[in-house]
Amino acid sequence: MEKQKKSIFKKWWFWIIIVLVLGAIGAGTGDKKDEEETVSLSVYSTSIETNKHGVAWIKGETDKKATLRVDGKVTKTKSNGKFSIKIKLSPHEEEKKVAVEAKRSGFKSALRLVTIENAMQQAELSVENNLLDTDENGKAIIKGTAEPHSTVKVDDSPAIEVGADGKFSHEISLDPDEENREVMVKVEKDGYVSAEEEIKIENHSKSYKEKKAKEEAKRKAEEEQARKKEEAERKAEEERAAKEKAEEERKARLGAEGENALSKAEQYSDSMKMSKAAIYDQLVSEYGEQFSAEAAQYAVDNLKADYNENALAKAKEYQESMQMSPAAIRDQLTSQYGEKFTASEADYAIKHLNN
Repeated sequence: MEKQKKSIFKKWWFWIIIVLVLGAIGAGTGDKKDEEETVSLSVYSTSIETNKHGVAWIKGETDKKATLRVDGKVTKTKSNGKFSIKIKLSPHEEEKKVAVEAKRSGFKSALRLVTIENAMQQAELSVENNLLDTDENGKAIIKGTAEPHSTVKVDDSPAIEVGADGKFSHEISLDPDEENREVMVKVEKDGYVSAEEEIKIENHSKSYKEKKAKEEAKRKAEEEQARKKEEAERKAEEERAAKEKAEEERKARLGAEGENALSKAEQYSDSMKMSKAAIYDQLVSEYGEQFSAEAAQYAVDNLKADYNENALAKAKEYQESMQMSPAAIRDQLTSQYGEKFTASEADYAIKHLNN
């Protein structure tokens, strides 16, 4: 008896095939659902130029049900979705990038970037001379031509309204202390790129020349004074060095005689309060120390004595022991037969006699 065949629905491999087919169908359906269509957006040109007044138009079309934004701002479109957007660049902008975006519910948004080059015309500006000299009163006149019916400004001065012929002039006055001044001439007109010219003005006024002449004379006088001072200091240093050298040579030449004479001079100054001239005379005197003239001179030149105080001590001796008047004391102090002090030393003694 033949075996009865199983129904195809009872075979295991049949159901596996069914499951795989259904999974593939489901996956395909899900992919289509996840994919959204991008809203239509067409910009006729993504690189445009402005006209000579700095104005450009971005033109294109989009889905008539889409919302159009230009740099984030909602912009109206025509009923058929076409658009024409006016963009104005400032004179200082060389180029500008503009974002155009279209959005519609249930669609992916579309974005286009448009680059706008500024082809705005530059205003005319021409000056006659970029380097000017003032007159003797410190005044200079800037002259030139500019864009007709424009405005010209020179630094912070009031604006100059230019007429149809384009000519302009402006007077500048420099202060007596100004050597020169640099000014900026600028022209502006709506719809044009502004233009600038720099001008340098040299001061040739009478007052400035006089001021510079005084400064130059003062500078030369100061330089001459400094030169003379330097020369005097150099000579003084040379003289000091020469004197020091001569003194060393004299000291070496005199040997013990010079040092003995100096020792004696110190004794006369300290104990007897004698003047310089009196000490010298005592050192060379045949009735005194009998040193040579050179040794005596060496001694008084190197003696460290306060002759003002020596004169005062002598004056007090005369006052206390001989009761002499100030005038008589002074005569005795300066006398060539007396103490031989100088006049200034004697004056010091009399002035401080009663101190």
